[in-house]
Amino acid sequence: MQNTSKKIMESILRMKREFWCAASSTGEEPYTLAMILHDFFEQEAGIWDKKILATDLSNKALLTAMEGIYSNEEVMPLPPLWKSRYFTRLTEDEWEIRGDLKQEVIFRKFNLMEKKFPFRKKCHGCHINRYGL
Repeated sequence: MQNTSKKIMESILRMKREFWCAASSTGEEPYTLAMILHDFFEQEAGIWDKKILATDLSNKALLTAMEGIYSNEEVMPLPPLWKSRYFTRLTEDEWEIRGDLKQEVIFRKFNLMEKKFPFRKKCHGCHINRYGL
């Protein structure tokens, strides 16, 4: 199953598609997708362009997402390996997404009612059900 998943992900990335998380709110979905992509392509991380465009209408939500700081409650459901690999513990109750993963996500303000969409290439839309983060 993992081999099949990797082949699918490789074919998507070879097609030079962009990933877009619309209505990304405070960043949980695009950061989760970034973790999934990193896990799949850990060995070849530098080869693939796996940037994720994350958009939202709310400036406040986007600022929170760009900070990448989450509470214990938000991070608790994540696998322990993800917590150790992708987060830095700031305080007893706060965790921050590591800088290298933050660089994989580009946050922009965008209204989904606009007629022109914010990407140049073909895009795979993304909405991941929340998995804790």
